[in-house]
Amino acid sequence: MLDDYKKQPFTVSTDGDAGPYLMVPPAQVEAVQLAFSKHKVSHAIEYDVSQNAGTGVLTVFNFGNSADVARIERILLEE
Repeated sequence: MLDDYKKQPFTVSTDGDAGPYLMVPPAQVEAVQLAFSKHKVSHAIEYDVSQNAGTGVLTVFNFGNSADVARIERILLEE
């Protein structure tokens, strides 16, 4: 699965204090949620987060500090 905005594979961000997170365009939230459910990836969701980088409103998936970032990115690439 590619990020609809970037036209590249999703990349989990590791900057910040809250732990790894993923920003997802609204049209892809359901597909990402299904992939995470299928592979039992623990996450919390923040809906409708505004961005200033010209990407509009996104949904943020937060994974927590113990998340396996490489596994999450691999799951999204395979879906």
